[in-house]
Amino acid sequence: MADQGPSSELLRELVDQFERPRYFTSYYQAPRGPLEQAEPYSVLDALGLEKGDLSNTASAALEAIEESVQDSPSDWLDLRWKLSAFLHLQDVFDAVLQELKEDRVLFQQYYFYYESRVLLAECMLAGLNGLYMASDALLRPFLEFSLLQNYYYRVMRGSGSYAAIEKFFSDGQSVSWGTALKRALPKDDFCRPIRFRVHSHLTALSQSVQHPYHPDESVQQHRHRLHGHSAVGIFFWHKIRLILDAALWIYYANFPLLFHPIDVLRKFGFNGPVGMVVDPETSFFVRKSLQESDYEVFKTYSTEESREVVAWAHSRVDLTDSEIRATWNHEEYGPCPSDLQHAYGMHMARFRALRVGLAFRAAESLQDVSDLFIEQLSTLQGWRNLARHGRHRDNA
Repeated sequence: MADQGPSSELLRELVDQFERPRYFTSYYQAPRGPLEQAEPYSVLDALGLEKGDLSNTASAALEAIEESVQDSPSDWLDLRWKLSAFLHLQDVFDAVLQELKEDRVLFQQYYFYYESRVLLAECMLAGLNGLYMASDALLRPFLEFSLLQNYYYRVMRGSGSYAAIEKFFSDGQSVSWGTALKRALPKDDFCRPIRFRVHSHLTALSQSVQHPYHPDESVQQHRHRLHGHSAVGIFFWHKIRLILDAALWIYYANFPLLFHPIDVLRKFGFNGPVGMVVDPETSFFVRKSLQESDYEVFKTYSTEESREVVAWAHSRVDLTDSEIRATWNHEEYGPCPSDLQHAYGMHMARFRALRVGLAFRAAESLQDVSDLFIEQLSTLQGWRNLARHGRHRDNA
């Protein structure tokens, strides 16, 4: 009898994926009118999620949250602004060419940021499904990945070498958290409270969700059954907002040009520098993600380091519409859309998707999941054999 294959629709889909290349979706939201009237991304769009990614429980929770904040939407809007700013951070990431042992490092140097976005999305999904402790538990690695991204960025810039990140990709061993926290931010008085805040959040998250905790910390205090939503727990997103804010502060201290926008399209067309400068849309979302007083302080702090690049960009003569269209890649993308802002949005979305794909290059070797290996991990005798040969690292 012929093999009919799996009958489960999901299982068929998963099996079929082995035959297809991976694909990545990215977003770029351009305002229809004046920039000051622009709205933040929806929570789903900012996190790269779609309605189909939500269970019935998650959809109901999102609807309930949006209904609950109708009379006082400021905190929910603030979360959306922060998520929008976090999405736009990727546009400032530069790609400095240095001597490399492996080309993969050049394209994966921002892997930590893109991985943190996945963690943030899963954190939101867990919360929307009523898995509050799981949601909280993802906040620490999200913040850790944000910290590591800035650590490696600063180390590479300071040393003029990719050696540190090359080592991580070769052996998987990263620096201690003390070292990462010490070197992920500039050593000045401005960054001292930012460093203290990040350390405080990491410590609190470790105590509350990474280790056994006191009964007062249990989400069961507010539930009428063992699993599902509660009237208190459904506001889980406030903690996401708090930790996301801390992550943004780290990036804002390290990427000063986020506060000094350039009309990238008018100055460079579609052949602008990779990262480094940002357009007014990105800078707008950054401004809206901060309290006005904090924004002014960050902008003042960023001005001196940004001055030279901003002056260079402004010294370039503005391109005409026809000169901008001439920089469009007609051979690969066809005719340039008549609306240049629309074309720019398409260009940015395409470029973002490309960078995501490069950051998540496929592993060079598959993990050993043979029946024999699984048996070793499932029996006392198997662990005796592993211990005898010194294989004490956690392979699960």
